[in-house]
Amino acid sequence: MENKSCAKLPNKYVLDYELDIIKDKKLLIKLNIYSFVLFALVMSIYLLIIKFTDKSLSLQELGNASLKMLIFILLSILYIFAHEIVHAIVYKFYTKEKVKFGFHGMAASASVPGVYFYKKPYLIIGLAPFIVFTILFIVPIFFLNGVDLLLLFLLIGTHIGGCIGDFFVSLKLLKYPDNTLIEDKGPSMRFYVETEKSSSDILWDLEND
Repeated sequence: MENKSCAKLPNKYVLDYELDIIKDKKLLIKLNIYSFVLFALVMSIYLLIIKFTDKSLSLQELGNASLKMLIFILLSILYIFAHEIVHAIVYKFYTKEKVKFGFHGMAASASVPGVYFYKKPYLIIGLAPFIVFTILFIVPIFFLNGVDLLLLFLLIGTHIGGCIGDFFVSLKLLKYPDNTLIEDKGPSMRFYVETEKSSSDILWDLEND
């Protein structure tokens, strides 16, 4: 049976990459820009649908949509929690350890500090919310129109843009071998790779260099 995670870092694994999305301000700015670009792309698709299909939106309907806008805001907030809950559910497939939830300004996280996940399971954990909610949000597109369709696309844009951190980590991880181990601490994470020498041997070499 293929290994999914381990509670202790194996002896011959060493730290290869570390990131903290909150503390790394330059990275945070870049991710926010990429997030906005993804949001804009989603809304561009909405405009194309309005232009080239029988879907429509009237200004009068838009002006009378204050209640629906409030519902959209509430759904956007609920989505933040739902996104992390999906992460947590998939985490539980690979470990019995408790999932830790955290809030970092406008961002939230679900993680299991102290548990090391192999590359393939971690990619599934990371991309699960994107896959689940994209499927859920795409289906209603065929049945909604007017303000309802607009608000759905705003929610889809929020969803896709909000997945930017998951996309970034997943793309980074694709470059690593399958036996890479990842420790997720919420806004920060570490990638560990296997070496021929044990971590204690490497430490001894550094001390005697």
